[in-house]
Amino acid sequence: MNIWVLTRTKAYRSADLLVEAGKSKGVTVSKIFTDDLQFEISEADPSKLIAEYGRPDICHLRVGSISDASHFALASQLSSLGIRSTNNPDTMLMLRDKAVSLAKLSAAKVPIPKTLAMPAKYDLSKIYESLGESGPWVLKSRFGAYGEGVLLVESKRGLRSALDTLLAKSEQTLLQEFIDKRIGKDIRVLVIGDKAVAAMERSSGDGKDFRSNMALGGASKKVKLTDELSSLAVAATKATGLTIAGVDILGEPGGYVVTEVNMSPGLMGISEASGVDVASLVIDQLME
Repeated sequence: MNIWVLTRTKAYRSADLLVEAGKSKGVTVSKIFTDDLQFEISEADPSKLIAEYGRPDICHLRVGSISDASHFALASQLSSLGIRSTNNPDTMLMLRDKAVSLAKLSAAKVPIPKTLAMPAKYDLSKIYESLGESGPWVLKSRFGAYGEGVLLVESKRGLRSALDTLLAKSEQTLLQEFIDKRIGKDIRVLVIGDKAVAAMERSSGDGKDFRSNMALGGASKKVKLTDELSSLAVAATKATGLTIAGVDILGEPGGYVVTEVNMSPGLMGISEASGVDVASLVIDQLME
C-alpha cells in the first residue's frame, strides 16, 4: 500500500510519526511538502509527482485552517482521479471558516459557546442581549489557528475598541461568551473514524494566558477519556463531516461545550500526553 501525507512544511513532526508507523506495518508512507510544490492546476493528472512517488492508494492531509486554497488543490486533483483522502479536501476547505464549522455543530445539536458573527455595522445592545453586559467576551478571527487572532475582552470600552479596530480592517470576526470554567485549560480529544482514541488536557504555559494552545508554549497531560467526552467528540466529528479530527472541549462534566473541531490535528503532543500510539491508529484507518 502507498500512502501520501500531504503536509505544508518539513517541520511537522506528525508526518514523521506516520512514516515510522507505516514502516512498522510494512506500508510505504511518502511525505509530500505542498509549500515546495509548483504544479499546474489545469493539469488533469499530477503526473510528475505520481511518477516520483508512485500512485497513492490514499492521502492523509496534514494541512490546516491557515493554509490557503492552493494547498488543497493537489488533494482535489487526486480526488478527481479516484484517489481518496482521509478527510475530504473540499470539506476541509469549507471548514477553514470557523463560522461554518460552528454552524454545522449547532445544527447537529452539539453544544457550543454562544457565538455571534459580527457584521461591519454591529449593534452593542443586541450583543449585550445575547452574551450579557458584564463580559468578559472572546473575540476570534473566523480564519486562524494556533490561538492566533483570539482576544479576551473584559470591558465594554475594550469591546467597542476591539470591534472597531478589527472590523475597520475588514477582519471577519466572531464574538463568543467566555467559558470561565477551567480558565487557561481545555481538553483535546482525537477522533479517528467513529471512535475517540485519546485525550489530553492542555494548559497555558504561564498560567495567565486564557488560551491553552501548545503552539503558544502551553503544557499537556493525560486526561481520562470518559464516555461523555468520547460521545461529544465523535458527534462533533460526524457533524463536520470529518474522519480524523481533534475536538477541543471546555467546561466540566455535564456542561461541556465544543469550541473547535481541528481538521488537521497534530499527533505528537497527544501521543506523548496520552501514551497512545495515535500514528499507528491513523495508519490503521488509512489501510481500511
